[in-house]
Amino acid sequence: MGNLLRPGPTRVNCCMRKITVLMIILVMLAGMASASGADAQTIRSPYRFIDKKKDLGLFVGYVFTDRGQAGLGPYANPLAGAKFTLYLSGPINLGAYVAYFPSERDIIDPQAAPADRVLGKTGLNLLLLAAQLKLQLTGGRTWHRLAPYFYGGVGAAFDVTSETSCIDDPFQTNCRLPARDRFSFGTQFMGQFGFGTIWLPTKRIGLRLTIDDTIWRLTTPVGFYDEGTQMVPLPPAKEWTNNIQLTIGAYYWF
Repeated sequence: MGNLLRPGPTRVNCCMRKITVLMIILVMLAGMASASGADAQTIRSPYRFIDKKKDLGLFVGYVFTDRGQAGLGPYANPLAGAKFTLYLSGPINLGAYVAYFPSERDIIDPQAAPADRVLGKTGLNLLLLAAQLKLQLTGGRTWHRLAPYFYGGVGAAFDVTSETSCIDDPFQTNCRLPARDRFSFGTQFMGQFGFGTIWLPTKRIGLRLTIDDTIWRLTTPVGFYDEGTQMVPLPPAKEWTNNIQLTIGAYYWF
């Protein structure tokens, strides 16, 4: 009877195999649950480091100009150019800016009545050069692939218009004015203050969007202050103007 009540070797081995298989299944389920929990607890940072230390690209934009009190400055028009940026430590970057701004201006006769003051238009094409200092708000990283920044720049605006001299062509509209009444933009100091942002979807290719106030000076011809002038009120002899510039461009990081 005692032998009949004892489990045989076959039954014991069968039970052991079942227990072993059950334990293996429990261990696998526990491992899967642990891995799933770890994945659920992983927090992906919105920040990504900018690995490359330089970028170069081309941009297009539009300049909303301030033509001054006398209306001597250039009309609003598109512009195009290039920018280069060198990334220093932390949020500080240095940049170089060059742009071509083709436009035109009014030819003003200060001795004429207001209704007849504008004799016509002539070209005024500007080459803009500046060095820029940029403060990147996200440091050397992007936030959700964006990197906003403030910047300031100093440089010069050059009049590169090709005009025929009045000696060669005395009948052009501008030559109808005495020399002391003729406006010349010349070369002017230029300042820039603005805000921009980088969008960097890849490590090397991205976009820049900027808006800034580009400042240059207009010098009123001395003939505008002669006796008999019809300019009322008289414009200032030198006038700083604020010209709002919007640009967008494609850039390569290297």
